[in-house]
Amino acid sequence: RANWFRNLHSLRLMERLRDPMLVALARLPPFPNLRTLDLSDNTFGYKGLSRLVTSKAFPNLVELDLSRTSMVGDDAAALARAKWRLAVLTLRACGFGDWGPQAFASSRLLEGVRVLDLATNGIGPKGVKALADSPRCAALRHLDLGYNLLGKGGLMALARGKRLRGLTRLTLSA
Repeated sequence: RANWFRNLHSLRLMERLRDPMLVALARLPPFPNLRTLDLSDNTFGYKGLSRLVTSKAFPNLVELDLSRTSMVGDDAAALARAKWRLAVLTLRACGFGDWGPQAFASSRLLEGVRVLDLATNGIGPKGVKALADSPRCAALRHLDLGYNLLGKGGLMALARGKRLRGLTRLTLSA
């Protein structure tokens, strides 16, 4: 057993991590000092993600990056069940469309998130409205919705969104 793992503050496991490895990671003893977990560019799915979000291995996680990890179907719903108290959540280019923001907007996962990166996910007006109307998004200060499909309806939802009044930075690249 490698007890020095307990000293890690940041862990980055990128490229080709599949469900069996993610399940094994989720079964490890707690990493009490780990604050940042970067699992971007991986190929795990619902099974691995479900185990990760219910794992006790990361009790003090505040930053999670799952960018460029496909989240279609129930994957976004699995992530929405996470109970971490995150401050930064990066989900760039995960491909979940409106389904992702709709699942996250009603979950505890977004409570306390100050930086949310959802760029390049095919999010349209329905997904934007779900975020803009969600009381779980009240802590957001930086929201990146660049390279999505917002359209006029998405822009109107942002403009009217009473829950996003705390934003100090908004990215809407086309």
